[in-house]
Amino acid sequence: MATEKIKATVKKERKGTVQILSETMNEEVGYLEKNLLQLFKDLLKINLLNIVILGLGFGILLFLLSDSSSNAPVMIIAAIIIMIITLLISAVISSVQINAVDERARGNAVRILSKVKENFVPVILYSILFYGIILIVFLPPVLIFLSGSTSLLLLALGLLFFSLIISLLLFFLMQFGLWELVINKREPVASLKRSYELITNGNIIKTLIFWICIIVIGLGFGIVFQVLYYLISPISTLFLMINGIIGILIYVFLLAIINVVYSALVYTVMLPFQYIFWKKLEEISG
Repeated sequence: MATEKIKATVKKERKGTVQILSETMNEEVGYLEKNLLQLFKDLLKINLLNIVILGLGFGILLFLLSDSSSNAPVMIIAAIIIMIITLLISAVISSVQINAVDERARGNAVRILSKVKENFVPVILYSILFYGIILIVFLPPVLIFLSGSTSLLLLALGLLFFSLIISLLLFFLMQFGLWELVINKREPVASLKRSYELITNGNIIKTLIFWICIIVIGLGFGIVFQVLYYLISPISTLFLMINGIIGILIYVFLLAIINVVYSALVYTVMLPFQYIFWKKLEEISG
């Protein structure tokens, strides 16, 4: 009798998982039918702004590292600070994509610069908190590697593998933290906690299958990007033969344009899927 109840519960859970994922996919089709072009344009603008910021940041970084006349330790510290600031600003700009998906769902257009300003402090604090936790997870094996002790090499490798598993688990359990932060306006700690609660409240299997779907979609788009990358490689080679500097600049420019379009296209498909699934978990969990 107990076995039959367990089987019935498992069957119900499986049906619930299939039903929610099916509803999510169907609702995404409806969402994209209404918002595909507008959302793509929004994300294109956001990713263009992001790559400009990244280009400026890493351009300054390369300039600092190439300046051999300056104090090397000071330049290295300055370069690290510039890199961190650039990545944090990039995270803020990327978070506006979540706003764009939500605003289009409500029938509104996203005001990009306004949302950048609105998300600036919360997203930076959230990023420092989350990636600070990831850094702490990887700290033990990194310290052992830096010590140079060959006798502790196996221990370091074991800890590194363990750290990878823990970080993967953290990414899985906290994957809706940014949605909670940006859309529901929760505090960084509360956002991570809410994501954990949404997933562990009887939704682990649903979320795991959803996560696998996201990975498969990402891999599919990744193959397309690789094809485009190889298509522009002969062009860059041709210009390198004519003029090295011009060839490199044209190659970098083409790669940046492809990356912007590719990112906008990928997120136009993936973010509504994440948004709708997250909303489903919100409804289930209350």
